[in-house]
Amino acid sequence: MTDERVRHRRRSAPTWGRREFLLAAGAAGLGLMAGCARPGSTGQSPTTSGPQVSTASATPVKAGVIAGLTENVFQLLGEEQGFFRDEGLDVEFVEFQAGGPMVKALIAGELDVAEAGFGPVPISVAQGAAIKLIGATKPGLNFALYTREDINRLEDLYGRTVGIAAPGSFLHQLMVALMDVRGLDSTQLNYVNIGSSPAVFRAVLAGKVDAGPSTIDWVPEASRSQDVKELLYIDEYLPHYFRTGLIARDGDIQNRADLLAGIMTAWARSIRYSIDHPDEWLALAESKTGRPRDELQFVIDWETQHKIVAPNLVIDPEATRFVQEMNIKAGSQDQVLPFERVATAALQQRVVDKLGTYQWKS
Repeated sequence: MTDERVRHRRRSAPTWGRREFLLAAGAAGLGLMAGCARPGSTGQSPTTSGPQVSTASATPVKAGVIAGLTENVFQLLGEEQGFFRDEGLDVEFVEFQAGGPMVKALIAGELDVAEAGFGPVPISVAQGAAIKLIGATKPGLNFALYTREDINRLEDLYGRTVGIAAPGSFLHQLMVALMDVRGLDSTQLNYVNIGSSPAVFRAVLAGKVDAGPSTIDWVPEASRSQDVKELLYIDEYLPHYFRTGLIARDGDIQNRADLLAGIMTAWARSIRYSIDHPDEWLALAESKTGRPRDELQFVIDWETQHKIVAPNLVIDPEATRFVQEMNIKAGSQDQVLPFERVATAALQQRVVDKLGTYQWKS
């Protein structure tokens, strides 16, 4: 498990034909990468909600997150502002390279909560795992499809190489859903296992693959390239794809509801504060990532304008169904499970009852 959290293991990047890919996708199971209903709701987030709690007296909690994402600054800014301490928590963010291993660690009791893509949840539940989605954090799709310059439409991808992670992964799901919504056959693409979404963009940029989905973080860099472009923004085609939320064990939902509600309250305040204080978000993002400020400015502007984050943590049941339908098409899930088996809105409601409903500025 440790290796999965801190680094990618070096592997070759195989390509799959139609038959081999479908067989592999059906066996992908929990190997999904973390990654969209959008909460709507404009108010100011309070910067404090009570007396500060010293780290010595705070309850330690471990929260799983995906490594290397600029978006992690949303919760890191909240940690810096003391929002987790306000809830009596000493939070440790444990980084993983993918959502599948993170969900496994949650099930094993190594984490208190996991911020991961929803895709692994119904697959795990169907296999007997007692976990649920408890709140949306970054449900919107902040992904673009990057391609070589000679590709001008999705049909041009037939027979071309497309970078993803493992078969059945979040990145694979995106391509299946994107092609499906346009009435195209996703199995006519030659998929290449590249790894994480940043690695996929680098592979397209280097000419190792012809196309691939990756976050909008790289749009400024792609615009400076003579060989690569962003063909489209995926959220425009998949507005109901649910990407990332907080996941917890059923036992903790029943027996440690106050702890989970505290984690969620701090997370929601972190998102709200980041939206309302973009300059502070930018300063922290610059120090954490070392990336140019203009590129980070593009990220925060795009994500807030497109309401990628969820300041009220609202879960859209229709979006959870859509992701399950994509799991089925990817071969990693047999049937859609009822909302009550894979998610609960009870803790999210406690957060809104405490903080009030955040209203996006027009």
